[in-house]
Amino acid sequence: MDSNKQIIAIVGPSQLIQYGLTDIIREHLPGFHIYNFKDIQMFENGTRHLKPAAVIIDASIADSGIKAINSLKKENANCSWILLQYQYVSASLISQFDELITIEQNPVEIASLINKSMGKMKDLPNEVKTDNLSERETDVLKLLVTGFSAKEIADRLNISVNTVISHRKNISIKTGIKSLAGLTIYAVANKIITMDSLQK
Repeated sequence: MDSNKQIIAIVGPSQLIQYGLTDIIREHLPGFHIYNFKDIQMFENGTRHLKPAAVIIDASIADSGIKAINSLKKENANCSWILLQYQYVSASLISQFDELITIEQNPVEIASLINKSMGKMKDLPNEVKTDNLSERETDVLKLLVTGFSAKEIADRLNISVNTVISHRKNISIKTGIKSLAGLTIYAVANKIITMDSLQK
């Protein structure tokens, strides 16, 4: 296993949910190993040698397993604990987790919440950490992730299309992120854009 990669554990009985979350994390938060566990006991047995950065627990098993979860929280004090909700759960249960993901959220929102719960970009693995973007690169990034083409960005910023392309390359080099989805997460996590601006 690459020792530079952090670990995210997903705990829950549904393979559909596990595979869906795994795909979201791989696409939008590169640089993590993902481990799936069917229940709390399997997670407890399987994480003795792991140090997860985050644990996402299915609400269907969280309520009945909260005592075991609280015990595991003490053993993994530096870990972020996230509840995945797709059925009714009490406010008192939600309050025992660092973050809440709901089944209605889109992949960008889910990845952003996972990222936020782990302390935003400062806690991401080395290959995902970034250098500061210039003011112009930030302008290009804002327009890029909100759906503008290279030509539209060039027109708005009064620069050539080649300059836009050059800025895009520099952004990818500095952030270590090549995909538009990954750059969107970067922009949201670093407050370059808001979730509201993506939904317009």
